[in-house]
Amino acid sequence: MEHHHHHHHEVTSLNRAFIIGIVINALYVVCEAVFGFIYNSLGLLSDAGHNLGDCTSLVLAMLAFKLSTRPATERYTYGYRKSTVLVSLLNALILLVAVGVIIGESVSKILHLDLNQMEQNLGIME
Repeated sequence: MEHHHHHHHEVTSLNRAFIIGIVINALYVVCEAVFGFIYNSLGLLSDAGHNLGDCTSLVLAMLAFKLSTRPATERYTYGYRKSTVLVSLLNALILLVAVGVIIGESVSKILHLDLNQMEQNLGIME
């Protein structure tokens, strides 16, 4: 005896909390990036990049949502409902680029180690 249970969740509006989440995340990105540059911290910079990707994803999701609610036109007879799929693809590409940048920077740091700077950052005194 099979039981098929399908859930169809349709979002009808974006609330204020969604927009506040974007703003808070963007402020967090700025703080991480500033301190990442000040302290030459790849960890903070990569997390800032990750959170920037999250912010971008949220903004793109909001754009896709707005587009998907637009009615069909003479030219776009199905409307813009598939914009959510295209935005998901764009988001995946953005994340792949971010990963590539982080890997490139990591390899660069490994190839050009500055032991004096590392000792300073770790608080090691001779």
